[in-house]
Amino acid sequence: MRFFLLVCLVPLIASKAANRSPCNPNELDCGENSCFPMFYEGNNGSKCFASCPVTCNEGEMHCPGVQDPVTGCMNPDTCIPGSAGMCTSFCPITCGPEETMCPGKIDETSGCAMDPGHCVPVGTEC
Repeated sequence: MRFFLLVCLVPLIASKAANRSPCNPNELDCGENSCFPMFYEGNNGSKCFASCPVTCNEGEMHCPGVQDPVTGCMNPDTCIPGSAGMCTSFCPITCGPEETMCPGKIDETSGCAMDPGHCVPVGTEC
């Protein structure tokens, strides 16, 4: 019986020890001994959740997260494909609550977007 318990428990204990994070309970474990605070303060005392830095793969484009205008919290950065077929990609545009998104210009020959678009005040023509 003791042998059975020993055979079962040793691998379990070893796997738990191998998966220990170097981070404190209030920190994000972002790998490679990188720890970041899990929360930060936004606007008017808002509690914001942090995110780990993003590393994009080859052929991908890094797009920065957008700040929420009400809470002041940042959305996480993302990676998008660097191209869509023969067209170049653009990071998404996020307009504020008092703005309207105007689409980017399209190249008539290729059908590809030439720019990501832009934001204008509500009621303004694109």
